[in-house]
Amino acid sequence: DRAKSGRLLPAGIGLNVNHPVIGRDGTGTAQGTALTTQDPQPFLKADYTDNGDGTWKVNVNVASQPAEKRGDVEALSADKISVTPISPDWNSGPVDFAKTAALLSGLRL
Repeated sequence: DRAKSGRLLPAGIGLNVNHPVIGRDGTGTAQGTALTTQDPQPFLKADYTDNGDGTWKVNVNVASQPAEKRGDVEALSADKISVTPISPDWNSGPVDFAKTAALLSGLRL
C-alpha cells in the first residue's frame, strides 16, 4: 500500500482493472495498459410494449454506442488492460485522477 515512501493511491480511491479477452481461446496477450475513466455506456436497453390486455412485454436489447475517448471500453477494444481510478461515486474527480496517474506512472503490471 506504499509507493515512493507514500500512499499508493489517494484516500478513498480504488482501482477497477479490466483485462480484455484476446484470441478465440482467450489466451492472447494484452497490448499494454491504459489509465482510463469509466465509460458510462448503458449496454442494455429495455423496450416496453403494451400487450393491450393489461400486461406489458419487455424486450432487452444491446445498445451499442461509440466508446468514450480515454475510457475503459476504448482501451479494452484496443486489447489493452484498463486501469481506472474509482471512488464511491463511481469515477474519481479530475484532481484525484491526476494524483492517481502520477502515483501509478512508474507501476508495472
